[in-house]
Amino acid sequence: MTLTEKQARLIEDYSLIENPLERFSALVEHFRKLPPLPEPEQTEENLVRGCVSRVWVSGSCGNGICHFHSEADSPILQGVVRLLTDFYSGATPREIIDCEPDFLDALRLTDQLTPTRRNGLRHVRQRILDLVAKEPGTA
Repeated sequence: MTLTEKQARLIEDYSLIENPLERFSALVEHFRKLPPLPEPEQTEENLVRGCVSRVWVSGSCGNGICHFHSEADSPILQGVVRLLTDFYSGATPREIIDCEPDFLDALRLTDQLTPTRRNGLRHVRQRILDLVAKEPGTA
């Protein structure tokens, strides 16, 4: 499934929840249940700079497909960050570079975050892009 298709599915599935706060809560709870980033990977190198809470993102690409894992010390941010890392997992480096996570605004998820947390989410996206940029052929 392409990232465009993933975005459309997320928007379609979660738009069924009309109340934006309930939608946000449902997404956070769903994605908080994803496997955490193992503690040995919660390193200084994987720490996302610019986040108020501590957030770690690690990733790898192999055979042209990337996978990401994350952890955060804030339960709300943990769900949102895992949503973002899960969204980009399984995509090619080119897709990741080319695809903005528009579903965050379409579902009004960013409306539920403080300005500092929205800024932190931008830093998470940048961390994902930095990890992808290390892959051959993405420059």
